[in-house]
Parts: sequence; C-alpha cells; structure tokens
Amino acid sequence: MCIDDGVEDGQGYAERRGLVVYGTARVVVGGDPVLDRVRPAYAQALFGDSSVDFHRRTHDWPAVTPYRRTSWDFGRIPPGRDRFA
Repeated sequence: MCIDDGVEDGQGYAERRGLVVYGTARVVVGGDPVLDRVRPAYAQALFGDSSVDFHRRTHDWPAVTPYRRTSWDFGRIPPGRDRFA
C-alpha cells in the first residue's frame, strides 16, 4: 500500500511525503469484532461524527498485517543537502 501527500497542483517538492507499507492483507467479513473499532473512526473521518451508523455495501474492508514499512518527507531534508532542490 502506498500513500502520497503533497502532490496536488501548486504544491512544491518540499511538501512531498509518503508511506509504503508491505504486508499481508485479508478481507474483513461482516461481524468481525475489528469492525466495531474501525467503523467509528471511519465515520469520524468521513462524516465528522463517529456515531453515524453506516455500512459499506459496495466495498470490502481490508486488514493489513505489516511486515515492512518506509516513509519519506522531503520537507525534512536540511537546506543544501538535497541535490534535487
């Protein structure tokens, strides 16, 4: 799984950051207790209210067990040390 940030129009090189997670994924089926923790957090992020009761009917819920990860934040490179800036 790869997440990139800072790549919108008008954002510069120093605003780029991201994360890659390598892992094993499984589909979480309805009734799995992990969904009791995930749904409120997802509702908070999506609707601004963790008490909203919703169910995704068109997608599966994935659970990833990571075994390796790496991240980057180009904004943390010290001035003068980045050969691409």
